[in-house]
Amino acid sequence: MKHFLLFASLLGSTLTTFAQAPLPERTLRNTPTNPALAPIEALLKRNEAARPTTTVRQASRISTYLWNRTTSQWGSGSIATYTYDAQGRTIGVVRTDSATQVPSTRTTYTYNATGQLSRYLDETWQGSAWQNFNQELFTYDGQNRRTEYLNQNWINGAWQNSYRDQYTYNAQGYFTQVLYQRWANNAWSTFGGQQYSYTFDTAGRMSEQQYTPWNTNLGTFVLEGRYLYTYTGTSTNYSSYDYQTWNANTNSWLSSSRYTFAYNTQGRISSYEAQLWNGTTWQPNLRTTYTYLASGQDYTSLTEQFLNGTWQNYTRYNNTYDLQGTYLGVIFEDWLNNTWVYVFGTRYTVGYNANNDLARRLTQNVDYTTSTLVNYEKSFYSDYQTITLGNKAKAQVAEMQLSPNPTSGKVTLALSGFQGSGEAQVVVSNTLGQTVQQVTVRPQAGILRQTLHLAGLPAGVYSVSVHTPTGIVTKKLLHE
Repeated sequence: MKHFLLFASLLGSTLTTFAQAPLPERTLRNTPTNPALAPIEALLKRNEAARPTTTVRQASRISTYLWNRTTSQWGSGSIATYTYDAQGRTIGVVRTDSATQVPSTRTTYTYNATGQLSRYLDETWQGSAWQNFNQELFTYDGQNRRTEYLNQNWINGAWQNSYRDQYTYNAQGYFTQVLYQRWANNAWSTFGGQQYSYTFDTAGRMSEQQYTPWNTNLGTFVLEGRYLYTYTGTSTNYSSYDYQTWNANTNSWLSSSRYTFAYNTQGRISSYEAQLWNGTTWQPNLRTTYTYLASGQDYTSLTEQFLNGTWQNYTRYNNTYDLQGTYLGVIFEDWLNNTWVYVFGTRYTVGYNANNDLARRLTQNVDYTTSTLVNYEKSFYSDYQTITLGNKAKAQVAEMQLSPNPTSGKVTLALSGFQGSGEAQVVVSNTLGQTVQQVTVRPQAGILRQTLHLAGLPAGVYSVSVHTPTGIVTKKLLHE
């Protein structure tokens, strides 16, 4: 379980980094296994801010083969053929058997006017024609925030509801509720969800966050816990937080755990210590130290457990990238019999072609029974195409400035060369594609300028997009 919690904290920042031709993300449900760890997950989602590009290289063909552990041989493969639009977004994928060339599935992606994914359609090949199979529909509000995710299956010639997620936000644009519902007996039935509420200090920093999950037995939301954040001086990085649980019998908050943080000179978390409340005093429990490589995004995490009055090795993991920024996997290890043993994880071994495009990738997973890496699949990327932004989009990318970047609280956006006198939408999105902030701006004399206040948002990488009459301009922003 400890490795699952650590791995879950990495998913949001690693799932889409290793693929040269990534598919649009499907909904990732934010259901922390251990709510007390949720703020730490946000701190870990820190990557180097990406440089804007004027061209995109996308693989049009990906051949994948699965490893047969029974025969110790590579099995027959599948070929995925990709098509893209002028913005380099995936609009279609057709998968065929590599040996027979018979198609198996086709996926089509549809985007709305602001570039958000609105439909994900899966079809299967029925010998002579494509047949609907499954679709996912995404709905957004006027601020481009996702309000609903709907999954439907094709049954008896019609789309039938399967399940859906519904999202709501407060006036400040902060996520406040998600409902997980399934379709049964011609009605929606809630089976999960969470609610969040926030309090901020006079500096705009989050001082309290309450967590209220859905209770299936009672059929309603039941208050469970809260985080109380503490800051040092004017820093927007919290120095500690207490996690407390709600006791409905006494109508009072009970101390549960405390996390104290240290940061390096770049503002990234360098360590934290977890303490447990035993009813009278705080007792040390776990401490984790992060080591970052100066050359890139790699970092290691070492967790120690406090036993018999001393700190002892407990678990560690290595999160690895190569010099091109391609994700190479994460390996979790346990300290057993005075040595580190593989227990969970995945490693990618990659190669590039003469144009420095990703050409091949071998995927190996940890076999926990033998504590070794075993083959899982291999993929070959080919038929690359270069998608070039239009001249106006190139200029806007070059002229769009975010300062300071990285930022610890607020950032000024400036975009010159704006055509027309109409309004523009400035959208800030997190790594899951969720809109966390949106403002409407009217340019003056061809220059668009806006100050964005990010205090209270979790640290990490955000996308700042300006929706203009001539297209969408996006740059990455690192919030520390």
